[in-house]
Order: sequence, then structure tokens, then C-alpha cells
Amino acid sequence: GLLGPETEPAFSISVLDEIRALADAGRIPEPPGIVVIVFRPTRGTRMEGGAPPDEGAVAEAIRHAKLIFPTSPVSLGCMRPAGGYRSRLDVLALQAGADIIVMPAKEAVLLAESEGLEMLSADECCVFPSLGKGVRNDG
Repeated sequence: GLLGPETEPAFSISVLDEIRALADAGRIPEPPGIVVIVFRPTRGTRMEGGAPPDEGAVAEAIRHAKLIFPTSPVSLGCMRPAGGYRSRLDVLALQAGADIIVMPAKEAVLLAESEGLEMLSADECCVFPSLGKGVRNDG
């Protein structure tokens, strides 16, 4: 599910529920990972005037993904607005249970440190959930 301009958080949550139902029915495999990307208004595009979704709605989608897919790592990908939005979202994502936050804001790093969470660094795209597994094929 994608959270974009004027999208109700229920939309992304309902898409996650549909994926869960398909996996439960054996029609698709359990997701190896879930990557959350967030609409980012981009200058020079027809959506430059759009507003990103509420940070709390994104955090709720992450929380729900963790609840219904407890064995799948949930990542907050790099595609999200910058600045204060990113700082607020990254903290909320961490509190919601995100396993991976790509290029986290300083505030999220400080929170993770204060909570004693282990932080790892990797040089790869968030759609490859091999962080900490040593799996990489550059060829």
C-alpha cells in the first residue's frame, strides 16, 4: 500500500490486510520484507503542490505491518520528504517498530541510542532486506 496525497491511512492498512489474507490462503508467499515509501512532492512535477501524508498515518501503517507480518522486516525507505517532516516521521517510525530506517534523521538516531537499540550500517537499497545478513551480490 502506498500513502500519498489525500490518501486515508485506512487504504494502506487495508492493502496490507489483503496481502496478509493472500499469504494466509497460500496464494502468495510470506513477504520477505515490507518497504514503506512515502509520497514526496517533487519540484517540476505535476505533483509538486501535493501534500505528503500525515506522519502519524505512516507510523500507523508501519505499526500495522509489524503486527500482521511479525517475521517480515519493515523498512522505512529513502523515498520520503526531507526536513522537519523526515525528523518527525523517523522518530515515529522507530516508535512504531520499523526494523530499518534508511538514512535516519539525527533525532531517530539519538532515540535509538537512548533506547539501547543496535544500529547497523549497509550500503544497499532498502528493498533488499539483507541488512546484517552479509548477503550481497554486486555482480
